Amino acid sequence: MRRFFILSLIMLVASCGKSIDYAQFAKGEPEPIKFEKIKLDSQMLYSDNIFVVDNYLVNLNSKNPKGLFELYTLPNMKFVGAAGYKGRGPQEFVFINTNGTNPAYRGLNVTESNTYSQVEFYQSEGSVRLRKNDHTTFPSKHAIANSLLMVSDSTAVMYINNEDDVEFYMHNRKSGSMRPISSYPKELVAQNPTSEACNSVFMNDLVINPSNGKFAAVYSQLPMVRIFDNNGNPETTSLLDNWEEQRFEISGNEVKTSSSCQYYLASAANSNYICALYLGKFPAEMENMSMEDARLEIHVWNWAGELVATYVPDNLVMKIAIADDNTIYATSPLDDMHIYSYKLK
Repeated sequence: MRRFFILSLIMLVASCGKSIDYAQFAKGEPEPIKFEKIKLDSQMLYSDNIFVVDNYLVNLNSKNPKGLFELYTLPNMKFVGAAGYKGRGPQEFVFINTNGTNPAYRGLNVTESNTYSQVEFYQSEGSVRLRKNDHTTFPSKHAIANSLLMVSDSTAVMYINNEDDVEFYMHNRKSGSMRPISSYPKELVAQNPTSEACNSVFMNDLVINPSNGKFAAVYSQLPMVRIFDNNGNPETTSLLDNWEEQRFEISGNEVKTSSSCQYYLASAANSNYICALYLGKFPAEMENMSMEDARLEIHVWNWAGELVATYVPDNLVMKIAIADDNTIYATSPLDDMHIYSYKLK
């Protein structure tokens, strides 16, 4: 994959004296790529998200009464069954928070209304089954996390509403204690948003490097990726060179994100790369654009915080996952009979 030239390394200094170092990358023109279409032997009727877990592609379908998690074998995409039911039993789910359901340090991290757990899949007696492990209760002060990621047997990272300018907390799952690990990079926003407004301005997805426990936040309102070590210490903050084009309408604690440019809409990671679907358009630009004409770019970052490639696929895709062999899998809202795949060069 071709590397991008770093335009600059800049120190921003806020009026309060805090500062943030960030690397800025030229977005450049994306390289056209062609996806391979893999025929499904059963229709994928709905998808909240897709994940690669072990040797399966897992489709989270919160509308399927026969199983919330639909599993397909990799790489041939043969349907092997669904697992996980809604209910109040020890192996069931009362509610699934899709923002906090993602691959964790092992298995799948599943967040409910006031608990989260690690889930693994296995086959028994010819059917696929699910096992919930490490069931953990949220601290009472923070009932629901906007985003959550289990990074070890003892800790999870949470992105939650707060009034303390804290972007992420580390939750000790054994003691129940909460430790702030980073502040919002408010210096990047001219309006100096309140802590409550920051929850909208800095909306993000969390992804993990399964080989070393590092994690990254990929942002939707800024073309930004922030990487942290497995103890929660910030390592790098990286932005595309068009980040200053963003415009926020902020009134007190309220942010009208519907009028803002939307950047990263979905993300996935393995031990080598962070992949993110990039829109980079304001609402006015989308008004007269059909779904057939829309194309989300795929941006590939490494774990050093460097943008190493951008692609524009030949089909519109909306959900992505990445396997250990660097194969990207994706779904299209225009095609429920295929999974799209592309192996990174």
